[in-house]
Amino acid sequence: MAPSRNPRSPLSAMVPVALVLAAVMIFTAAARGQGPTVDELGLSAEARRQLSENGFVVVPGGSGDFPETYAALAERDLPVFVTSDSVLRVTDLLIDRVLRTIEEVYLYDRLQQLSREMVRLLDDDYLRAKDAMVKDAARHDLAFFAVGLSLLDADYFPPESVRSLVERELELIEEADRIVISPIMGRTPLDQVVGPGEDYTRYVPTGHYASNERLGRYYRALTWYSRMAFALPERPVEDYTLTVQALLVVRALEREAGEWFELWERINYPLAFYYGGAGDPTVADYMELADEVFGREFERDTAASESLLIVFVDRVSEMAPIHVQTHELRGMRFLPRDFPPATDYFGLLAGGEDRPLPTSIDILSLLGSSAARSLLDESDVFDDSVYRRTHESIERQLETLTYGDWTRDLYWGWLHCLSELQLPPSGKAPGFVASPAWGFKELSTGSAAWASIRYQAADAALSRRSGRRPAAVAGVPVLVEPYPGLYSRLGELIENLRDRLWEHYLLDDNIDDHMSELIDYLKLLEQASKGILLDGTPPPEVAAALSNYARILGRLAGHEATRRPGEYACVLVSDVAYEDLDTGRILQNAVGTPDIIYVVADLGEGDTVFAGAVHSFFEMELSNREELEAVGWPSMLRSCPVNRPDWVSGFVVE
Repeated sequence: MAPSRNPRSPLSAMVPVALVLAAVMIFTAAARGQGPTVDELGLSAEARRQLSENGFVVVPGGSGDFPETYAALAERDLPVFVTSDSVLRVTDLLIDRVLRTIEEVYLYDRLQQLSREMVRLLDDDYLRAKDAMVKDAARHDLAFFAVGLSLLDADYFPPESVRSLVERELELIEEADRIVISPIMGRTPLDQVVGPGEDYTRYVPTGHYASNERLGRYYRALTWYSRMAFALPERPVEDYTLTVQALLVVRALEREAGEWFELWERINYPLAFYYGGAGDPTVADYMELADEVFGREFERDTAASESLLIVFVDRVSEMAPIHVQTHELRGMRFLPRDFPPATDYFGLLAGGEDRPLPTSIDILSLLGSSAARSLLDESDVFDDSVYRRTHESIERQLETLTYGDWTRDLYWGWLHCLSELQLPPSGKAPGFVASPAWGFKELSTGSAAWASIRYQAADAALSRRSGRRPAAVAGVPVLVEPYPGLYSRLGELIENLRDRLWEHYLLDDNIDDHMSELIDYLKLLEQASKGILLDGTPPPEVAAALSNYARILGRLAGHEATRRPGEYACVLVSDVAYEDLDTGRILQNAVGTPDIIYVVADLGEGDTVFAGAVHSFFEMELSNREELEAVGWPSMLRSCPVNRPDWVSGFVVE
């Protein structure tokens, strides 16, 4: 049975009367313009000028993450500005921490059990197969799953029939320092297009996977199962080996009343919701087509029938473009690979060497950012007819997406949330929101949030903790960045994730409590935003509940250290956003430690300066990986601060 849903959460109770009384004190103080004056903030002349002209300004912050930054602001008794950046950050952290928890507590053991059963079933196929092609395919399948099991179980000893293959593969995975033909999977149709072999440097655990040996083992096994494709042959068909291997895999999963296919589903679908759909045919797709072409529970040696293989390959090819068009191995992967939807868009928009690579600006423009569109107009990229037609085509695709399309997985759900952030709020929004510079601030927020969701940055698993709520602190005015649609969509995103976990027996009371707390917090922010847009101020009881914002963020973020010793001092996450295989060029981006934002707002009887934390965002195009490693991005990160995009100069004062 699936675990019971737990409706309780630390923030689910109504805000008590004491908080309402505290809120009256807060807003009485706020009306008097409580807090330091602009002159007392210690800003430079240029920062004071931008604060006066735009109603807000961003200046470099210190170290640490958002909870630490807000704690430092609280020590200065500064009125609190709850930023969308901080909300997106803690939501991202919770999403990643839930992933780590279900991986460490549930998925690791499920994957190890499934690997063990597949080794048993395919060893039986290898021993019983009569056809030479099927016997060879079964041997390589046995080796494939023996690698996965060896990575997960240090005490496992592979059968003699595949030991040499497995040991060579494990050495390459452990060394993780070269691109070479896989001993087990062999050559692929792409070897003559983008270079031969598998990139074993991808097997180095990163993010939360580097935090302990168990997660490191899981990461390598997951990488093995998701990167290695049972690739379709190109025309003319000369080698069916990998397709026969795939057929034996799905046949094994259907045996024994489909018990192991059900276990595969309980691993695959939660991961697919996290990682998004790459367009690869899945085990389920192959199983359905195999039943149609070969018949249900077909005999193992039937998999070598050339006439049926031709029909099967043709059917699969209809859902998988040829490799040379995509520069991707197309064919069944045992588990889903990490493939965000923006990857396809970058490939379509990239063009030739005479045009810069697409960046976060292109993505945010497609999501409706007028600031991003203005930057694209200034760069004259729409003068290129191919780019213009492609951009317009993607826009039309996005316009036709239904709610179900937007919420199909976490990547699309995250983009759905960010699109809400790119629309200016209506109603009685504070004056700084109307500033032309504000659109670029939200462009920076969206770019950083888009970059962050792609990387696993959290270092701590969800821990059990008491249900005690943070106490409200009287006398601290609170202003919330007024985007009720954003907070509503983020809440729906977490609800959707919670439902998926429940469906696949992954939701326990501990995970449910943490998710419920975040959902209740997002509801508070939505309520506060609606109050600001309607009356110019958040409801007093809601503001009181948010007044000790540093402690709330600390609880939601898990009080975790998001950076380990030896890592870059000013960067939370950094990775390659896109690599153009035609030209070798790389788009690298990073999200740095928070900056400080000051905003001026009138809550009734006078201007008050509020302070909060926002993302710092960095992005750069590099000519190749040699530049990346030699004198490019890593060197810049070590020397902090990193050069920012030019378009932030309208609101960031270094």
